[in-house]
Amino acid sequence: MTSISADIIALTSGVAVQDAAVVCSVIHGRYGAPKAMMDTLVRHLTAPDVHYVLPRAAGNAWYAAPTSAPMTDETLEEISRSLAQIRGDIAATMAAAPEGVPLVVGGFSQGACMTIEHVARDGCNCDAFFALTGCRVGAAGNPRPIRDLDGLEGFVSTGSRDPFILLPEYSETLHGLADAGGRIRADMFPRSDHVMSQPEIATVDSMLRRMARREPLLQGGAV
Repeated sequence: MTSISADIIALTSGVAVQDAAVVCSVIHGRYGAPKAMMDTLVRHLTAPDVHYVLPRAAGNAWYAAPTSAPMTDETLEEISRSLAQIRGDIAATMAAAPEGVPLVVGGFSQGACMTIEHVARDGCNCDAFFALTGCRVGAAGNPRPIRDLDGLEGFVSTGSRDPFILLPEYSETLHGLADAGGRIRADMFPRSDHVMSQPEIATVDSMLRRMARREPLLQGGAV
């Protein structure tokens, strides 16, 4: 089932929300669109009984500045506005889902960065997250507020040759998430550029399967 809701301007896919064992919000990258995430990620996931909601950014970008540019008031305002939209899309979906169904939030590229900002700024209002080639927004050393993550599990990846997710910002992001109490699996793919790889897709698939069974995602050190 795939449909577009005129109320929340989000693409939905998977099982009907009232039948979901897991809800997964997938956030697209800069100048992408929900359909791009459908084609590159969601269609390749095989975990059963998942309802997907894919928010859509106005102009297909969540914020205008490069991710690793120094933070400005304008960028903060854009991030806040975009997070409010993402929260609204998720809230509308969860209101229709079975009580207690787990929520996984994730994304690719700018969508991965928005996922991390959502987790950091909004705290543990999801049950797990994945950020495929992402980091905190802003230059290394910029103030990065983060709430207590209280053991929240997440998967954060990048490529060693990614020109957009720079290694200092990626490293600082991982340290910040862990220091805030997150249980983080971090994968850096050698000689990899700004792409989504099959191992990353397989990890997300495993996360959704484990979440449906209410199993720890990082048990034994691997997803």
